[in-house]
Amino acid sequence: MADPGWLPEPVRAIHEEIRSVVVHACERSAQKQLSEIAEDGAGDTIYAIDRISDSLLTRLFEERVASREPIVLVAEGLPDGKITLPRGAHEREAVWRVLADPIDGTRCPDVSEAQWLDIDGYCPKPRGRDGPRGHRAGRADRDPPD
Repeated sequence: MADPGWLPEPVRAIHEEIRSVVVHACERSAQKQLSEIAEDGAGDTIYAIDRISDSLLTRLFEERVASREPIVLVAEGLPDGKITLPRGAHEREAVWRVLADPIDGTRCPDVSEAQWLDIDGYCPKPRGRDGPRGHRAGRADRDPPD
């Protein structure tokens, strides 16, 4: 099984960078502008502020995580709800599945209370029907399990 020990550091850095950029956007833009609907698709509404976090989410995971081991990033706002990184890699090559819940675009969050990026978990790729399944290995906003 893949060792998740290295993942918390880059995931926390991604969390902090996205938070910083979103806070800056909230400080310099009108809340109404950032909470405008950019796209209203089947089962998902994408707001202007979501576009900020979505583009960063993909780029930062590609640079800081997928440059080391291929991943499938699963998040709202991505085409088909997921993307395999680095680009060009096949999903079957992915070592990790990363589930991310980007910010809520319905409002500009309270800057002092915000949790902008919730990494719900990262788990190793399942090893077939009879092999061990992935497990919840950690969260960006908490210490990883022992």
